[in-house]
Order: sequence, then structure tokens, then C-alpha cells
Amino acid sequence: MDEDSKKQWLSFIDPKGLHHISLNHPKMKLYQEVKTIQEQLGDPGLILNAFIVTETRLKDMVNVSLEQKELEDRHVLFMLAGGPVYLKKLFEGIILE
Repeated sequence: MDEDSKKQWLSFIDPKGLHHISLNHPKMKLYQEVKTIQEQLGDPGLILNAFIVTETRLKDMVNVSLEQKELEDRHVLFMLAGGPVYLKKLFEGIILE
């Protein structure tokens, strides 16, 4: 918990291979689902997030036709970009929510 803002962040981070997964898979929708749960809880001090981190290359994803930025907007981060890159995006996504 941040003592100044009195906020607490709870993030679910799922390392997952995405070669054969589609956008309709429940794990690909978890980033939205946790926001629904956050609203239902009604605690303004609790921020929920969900991310998928993957070693799968975008070009190797057979069931997804989105661009990398679109997937990142859905909280899918590519580990092959390197720790400084994907971890920065992860923490920015947590804090900016």
C-alpha cells in the first residue's frame, strides 16, 4: 500500500506461450474481467490489473492478427523485447491504471 495515496495495487501476471491462443481465450480477456471485479468491490483504494507476459514472437501467433501496440493495450507484453522494455511497460500499466 502506498502510504500517501492510500492505494493498493494487485496485479496478476501470467507467463504464457501464445502460439495457438486466440483473442477469445479467457486469459486474453482477464485484463478486462479484473476491472469489472474492481468496480464490483467498490474500494477506490484497490487497483486490480492482469497481464500476460510471453516469449512467443508476434509473428508466431497463428490466431491473432493484431499489431503489437494493440496487444500491449490488452496487457499482453513481449518478453523478447528485453527486461528493461517489457518491465517498464508492465509497471507503467500498473501505476497508470
